[in-house]
Amino acid sequence: MVKCVTIPLFSRVFRNSIDRYLEETHETRQIMTKWLHISDVHFGRPFRSRTENGQQFLIDRQQNAFRQAIQFAMEEEVTGVLITGDLFDTKTPSFIHVHQVQQAINRLADAGIPTFLLSGNHDPAPGYRGLKTPGGGHIFSSGEPVGIPLMKGGQPVAMVYGCGYEENWDAVNRVQSYPIHQEDLPAIGLAHCSVVGKAFGDQVDQYQPCTQDDLASRGYHYWALGHIHMPPELDWVPGGYGGSLMGLDPSETGPHGGWLVTLDATYQPVKRFIPFGGTTFSLVDHQVEAESLMGLTQDLVALLASTQVRDQCVRVNLSGRSPLYRDLKSEAVLSDLATQLEWETGAIEVDIRSGVGPRIDLEELISLSPYLASLNQVARDLGEGDDRIQRAKEELLDRLVKHAD
Repeated sequence: MVKCVTIPLFSRVFRNSIDRYLEETHETRQIMTKWLHISDVHFGRPFRSRTENGQQFLIDRQQNAFRQAIQFAMEEEVTGVLITGDLFDTKTPSFIHVHQVQQAINRLADAGIPTFLLSGNHDPAPGYRGLKTPGGGHIFSSGEPVGIPLMKGGQPVAMVYGCGYEENWDAVNRVQSYPIHQEDLPAIGLAHCSVVGKAFGDQVDQYQPCTQDDLASRGYHYWALGHIHMPPELDWVPGGYGGSLMGLDPSETGPHGGWLVTLDATYQPVKRFIPFGGTTFSLVDHQVEAESLMGLTQDLVALLASTQVRDQCVRVNLSGRSPLYRDLKSEAVLSDLATQLEWETGAIEVDIRSGVGPRIDLEELISLSPYLASLNQVARDLGEGDDRIQRAKEELLDRLVKHAD
C-alpha cells in the first residue's frame, strides 16, 4: 500500500519539476531576434535628371524611404538595424546628411534598438568620423574583421561581425579573415562585397571578393551583404544582399527597399521584403510603327498607361525604322514628346532615347541603281543561295542605315 501511494506522488513531483525545467528552457530558446537589413542608400548622390522637378523627386524619395525604414524598425521593435555600406555616396558627406543619419540612429537608440553600420567603397572610413552609435551599436570602419556582442539586460543575445573599407577600393578577400562563430548565440555577418559566381559571374572585382564557400565557412546564421544594387539570390548561404534602398538610376527598375529578418529559436532565418523605396524607375521599350508624331504620342500614352508609371521616372527606348527618323533625332522634339507623356500619364519624368533608323526599301533601291542590280544578278549567277543573298542584303541595309545622313 505504501508503494502504491508513494511512487505516483514521486512521479508527479518529478514530472512537474521536469515540466517546469523544459518550460523554462523552451522559453529561453524561444527568444527570437529580428533585424532590419538595408543597404546602399547613397545619400548625396548627384541624380541625373532631365528636369529640376525630377531631380527633387528623387532626393525626396530617397529621404522618405530612409525615414520609412527607421519608422518601420521602431514599430516592429527589431533587435537591431543593419546598414551594410554605402550609406553615403562619398567619403566626405555633407553635414546635413550626417546630421539626418545621426538623428535616426539616436531615435533608434532611444527605442532600445542599436544600429550596426559598415563603411563601403563609396563611403570609406573617413565618412563615418562624425557619427556615433549609442545604445550598443557599432560602426565597422576598419579593414580588420571583428565581432561585437549585442547586449540586452546585461546579457549577450547575439554576435554581430563585420569589417569595412578604409579606402575606396579593397581587393582583399576579407571574409576569409572573419572570426569563426562558436558561441551558442545567433550570429550576424555584415560585409560589403562581391560574391564571385553570383554577383559578378566568374569575374573578380576589386571590392572584397569572396565565394559562397567563404561565407558558409564562418558559421554565421545570416549574412547581411551590401554593394550590389540589383542582386541575385545566394544559392545556399543563409542571408543575401540588401540591394539599394531605392532605385538610383534607370537600370535599377522594380521595387526596392529592405529586409526584415527573423531568426527563430533554432537561429534559422526567415526573410521578408519591405518595399520602402517602392518602384522609382521603369524601363519601357517601343518599336516605332506610327507614321506621325501624333500617332506615336498616342501609342506611347497607351503603352505607359498599361505599365502604370504614375509617380515614377520612366526611360523610353525607341527602336525600329520609321519615316519619323529625322524628327526623333531632334532633342527639342524628344523633350516636347516627353513633356506631353508626363502630363497624360502622371509620370514624374519621362526620358526618351531614340535608336530609330530611316525606313529604306532595299528592293526598290536595287531596282533604281544599275550598280546594285548588277551585283544582285552576279550573286544569283554564281549560284549563291537565297539565304546568303538575303544576309548580304541585310548587311547592306545596315550599312546604308548607318550612313543615311
